[in-house]
Amino acid sequence: MGSGELKTRRIGNGIAINACITVNDSLNIQEVAEIADLVEDRLKAAYGKDIYTLIKAEPDPERNCSFQKKNRIPRGRKEDNDINKQDEKSI
Repeated sequence: MGSGELKTRRIGNGIAINACITVNDSLNIQEVAEIADLVEDRLKAAYGKDIYTLIKAEPDPERNCSFQKKNRIPRGRKEDNDINKQDEKSI
């Protein structure tokens, strides 16, 4: 697990903390939620229970995630784009 982006700000007399953590991509959603809860608990222990927290968990960018492909096609699937090109040629 690691940490990424951290943003803090004041809201009136209170404090808001937004944090982004990186987790192993082999963890299931329950395990990730438990880690996020631990991070939130530690922040509240350090800064007071009345702070606002938002913890975002992302897969570790150093690991190979099946949904993070470098050669992504922005719209639709490659097969859809190939079909559309064939349709355009026939018009």
